[in-house]
Amino acid sequence: MRTLATALAVCAVLCTVAAANPSGDDWVYLTFDQNGDPNHNEITPAPYSTVNCFLVAELIMYGLEGFTTMSFRLSNPVLEYPGVVATADFVNLLPGGLAIGSWDTGLTVASTECLSNYPVTVGYLSCFYLGGNCSLRILDHPDYPKWVVDCQDPGHVLYYVVLNDAYIQAGSPVEDVSWAAVKSLYR
Repeated sequence: MRTLATALAVCAVLCTVAAANPSGDDWVYLTFDQNGDPNHNEITPAPYSTVNCFLVAELIMYGLEGFTTMSFRLSNPVLEYPGVVATADFVNLLPGGLAIGSWDTGLTVASTECLSNYPVTVGYLSCFYLGGNCSLRILDHPDYPKWVVDCQDPGHVLYYVVLNDAYIQAGSPVEDVSWAAVKSLYR
């Protein structure tokens, strides 16, 4: 009898986890590819250039139409890596542009329509890169950690998984040389 009770308890826990993330493919990630390729999460930009890092949702939830709302927080590279990034600002790309909060303390974004054509680019963090190495990370919203709301009425809260973060890396340093030195290489 104890074995049956234990088996039922384990089954109940597993069913609850499966209901929260039914397909196992419900993830959010950062990429430098505006088309949403998760494999482009590292970049070596030129110093003193603008770098856009895209927040992408790949929420293939079993039996659901899509999603309308998502909560997250992003790391702030200006504070974490002084001298590497001069400015950073998040741009919401969801239809309607509804947003509550701030991207670096906790942001909830919502769409005026159901989003189901995956991958969905939620928005992008635009950074002015000075030089050096830094990482950009998806963090938990302080009040609604990893929440995503489906398109049902009323909406159901589900949870996403962070697939990967993003990394900005410094390139090889370029040596300053005079024009005369360059010309002498070709004589």
